[in-house]
Order: sequence, then C-alpha cells, then structure tokens
Amino acid sequence: MMNRKSFFSACTGTLQLMKGQDGVTGYFIMADLDHFKEINDSYGHPEGDRALKETAEVLKEVFGESSIIGRMGGDEFGVLVYENLPISELDFLLRLCLERVGHITWKEHHLCCSIGALQISGYRSLEGLYLEADRLLYEAKRKGRNQYVIKSS
Repeated sequence: MMNRKSFFSACTGTLQLMKGQDGVTGYFIMADLDHFKEINDSYGHPEGDRALKETAEVLKEVFGESSIIGRMGGDEFGVLVYENLPISELDFLLRLCLERVGHITWKEHHLCCSIGALQISGYRSLEGLYLEADRLLYEAKRKGRNQYVIKSS
C-alpha cells in the first residue's frame, strides 16, 4: 500500500496522461473508516492495524488493476480509478466495497466506512480532486456513515 507521498506522486503522473482525453476519464475516491478510533482505544492498536490491512486488501480487490490506491494517513484511503467506468458500474463497485468492509470484524463488531467519489472529466488539479472528494466523504458521514456519495461532472 502506497503512503500519501507515493500515492500523490503516482496520481500526478497518471493525471498528466489522462489530461488530453475527452469526457469522463476516471474517478477520484476518498474512503474513511467509521469510528476507527474506538477500535484502537477499546481493542488495541494490533486490532486497528488488522482492520487497516484488511481494508487495504478490500480496496485492491474491488478496484483492481485500473487504479492507484494509497493510505492517506490514519484511517483514510485514496483511490484514483483511471478507467472510464459507467456511473452504474462505479455504483456497483462502491456498494461491493461497503459490503466487503462490513465483513471485517473484531469481537462482535463490524467495520464500516464512508466514501466520497468524484467523477473526473477534463483536467483538474490533484489538490482540487482531493479536496472535493474529501468534501463528499464528509457529506457521506453527515448522512449517517457507512455509505457513499458520488458527484458526477
């Protein structure tokens, strides 16, 4: 799993390659584990580390080869999908991601996450994509967590 610096570096190069393409070129996604601090505080950091590792595996399985995935820090992950998926397919992948994260358990609890997904069309700065996807992530949290918000362009 890439760290924040490696993730942003890889995304910068990929966005440059996507720059000249017309239409939707991909999606920038931010995911954050809901109530993660409670895992560390109640069950210890080894359980929190396991939850992070298993979440990273879910993201890799769900978004696959046409994406760049990194841990932004703490319990936050970034994904750059550099494939022009129909919004219905992205919707399916996000639901699958929530379902699979929900299978990660500790004691009697199930993990859940909130996700913000931004459709990329035309050139946008990496910082702009990150800030907007992060805003969408917090919109999902405000709506009750364990869900996603997609913004199409």
